[in-house]
Amino acid sequence: MTGSRSIRVIDLGRRSYSDVLTLQRRLCRERVEGLRHEDLLLLVEHDPVITLGRSTKASSLPLSVDELTRRGLEVFEVERGGDVTLHAPGQLVGYPIFQLQDHRPDLHWYLRQLEEALIVGLAVLGITAERNPGLTGVWTGGRKIASIGIHVKQWVTFHGFALNVTTALDLFDLIVPCGIQGVRMTSVAQELGTQDGLEAEVRAAVVAAFGTVFNRLIELGTRHSALGTRPSPLGRVPSAEYRVPSTVLPYGLMAEPVDVAKLNAVADDRVRDILKAASSWATEAPAALTPAIRAVCVRLAEMVADQRNYLAPLPQPEESARTAILGSIAERLRTEPVTTGIDGLLTELSELELRATASWSLVDGAQNEWIATAIHFLEKQAAALPIGERPDSYWADDVVAGIIVSVRALIGVDELHARTEARYSGSHKRVAPDEAAP
Repeated sequence: MTGSRSIRVIDLGRRSYSDVLTLQRRLCRERVEGLRHEDLLLLVEHDPVITLGRSTKASSLPLSVDELTRRGLEVFEVERGGDVTLHAPGQLVGYPIFQLQDHRPDLHWYLRQLEEALIVGLAVLGITAERNPGLTGVWTGGRKIASIGIHVKQWVTFHGFALNVTTALDLFDLIVPCGIQGVRMTSVAQELGTQDGLEAEVRAAVVAAFGTVFNRLIELGTRHSALGTRPSPLGRVPSAEYRVPSTVLPYGLMAEPVDVAKLNAVADDRVRDILKAASSWATEAPAALTPAIRAVCVRLAEMVADQRNYLAPLPQPEESARTAILGSIAERLRTEPVTTGIDGLLTELSELELRATASWSLVDGAQNEWIATAIHFLEKQAAALPIGERPDSYWADDVVAGIIVSVRALIGVDELHARTEARYSGSHKRVAPDEAAP
């Protein structure tokens, strides 16, 4: 069988290290046994945990394992190469499950490719990164920003990289990172001097760089893709088209004053793409649920587009173009051609959202609240069907997770909770500047 020509990217969110380690080992075994035929890139964030590679030295752990555990850190001995490392919130951790015989069966080549992907991704963000001769990983200005440690079975890889994005760097004082005495750790936030919106931009930049460096298409999947074989409704997207959020829409191409005709054409195209994504996800459920799935997709896209007044500003004229394009998208998603046949469902979904408004006033919980609301809404619609026509368990989780992936990629705005907090506070709607009465 020919090798996969794409990389399916699966964002697992925040998961325990032990759960993801078990998942990696299973996916590697399935690839070795020929049960899977695709390259996977698992992206995840872990709670504080220390992992000990095969080359870990006693001197790399100034504190005992018991003391580290007492301080709330888990400690794992694992099969990867290298010394001690630390994972913590604010890191982008990536675990490629690749069959190197489909690329190049050469471990040194693979390690250099991982470094190159991170270097290319960081360059997009404005950080000049480099290798450190004789040491695996990525540095910038003499400071280490990413660690790499891998394991391979019959040329199938697992374990991977950890890129510090907004990580609390003082946690690294608990160990000697990678066994390198005197090493200084840094992060993307430290180098750029800001934390605003970095997680989404870094994730997208690194994903695109993997496609470029490994010469593969990028296929966006849901977290459930690692457990089954369901493809993403977005299909296979050339890596060059999956960019950092600020460049997904062509803000930089808009002249000042904004070219209204070009703006409208861009908005029309993106709305059509959103509706295509809704139709694709609707194939995951009985036809009777198509209107409800379309309502969820339209509502989410409208909400994401409405974040335009609460995003980190871009240089002009890009900022004006972004605000105008997202405003036009949101307006179109509220018009009759889009809402025909789903008006009642949109109203019902909005009412469910308003009941959850109190918790939405907490930014950290807003995205999870909306996800729970959308899943409940879809499950309620499915419960009204005859028992024999209802979809299987967790179908709504799959569909909502997939819609979020699709909408984020199509609109280029990542954090749903930024919009919900901006739009609602307690039980009162907060009016955005462009919504204010004249």
